Amino acid sequence: MYLGTIVSFCLMLTPATASAQDPRDDSLVCMFDAGVEQYVQMHRRLERLVPPPIITPDPFRLFVSRVGLAEEIRRERSFAKQGDIFSPDIAAMFRQIVERTLRADRVNWAVFLDEDGMTLPIEVDVNGPYPAGGPVSTMSPTLLRALPRLPPELQYRFVNMHLILWDVHAGLIVDYVPDVFRRTTTP
Repeated sequence: MYLGTIVSFCLMLTPATASAQDPRDDSLVCMFDAGVEQYVQMHRRLERLVPPPIITPDPFRLFVSRVGLAEEIRRERSFAKQGDIFSPDIAAMFRQIVERTLRADRVNWAVFLDEDGMTLPIEVDVNGPYPAGGPVSTMSPTLLRALPRLPPELQYRFVNMHLILWDVHAGLIVDYVPDVFRRTTTP
């Protein structure tokens, strides 16, 4: 389905409901969901073109499917950039959701930094791989409930100060919210 049609339909059906208590805006969530759906439809179409994953002790053959899918997605999304899914308005909403949820959970954002209080030297790029050797952060159940649900191909992760949308089958960063944690954020 055409993304503009999905977004228009969402905007007609869902009035904005963000409040002082709830930073979620239904129209922004709907636009985010439409961008995710468009990506996932492309992902599923391309996944059918690559050999299925196989169980083998050979590490090269183990990742042939993943590497092939990543190459196909990069080719199809060669012009993808940060903000294609997390538009500025959607990113602002996600920052509010993360900040309020972590504050309510009394989670200090500093736990996502190294021991010197600095971010790890890891680059985050759209269509780039999940940083090799980088930590795979866990997401609190409360935060996952607060964020829009994702299809099984995608997951949220924190890398440095960013919230990324990660394609777990292809090992690619689909998009990210830069600086989801602000230095002024306190629990």
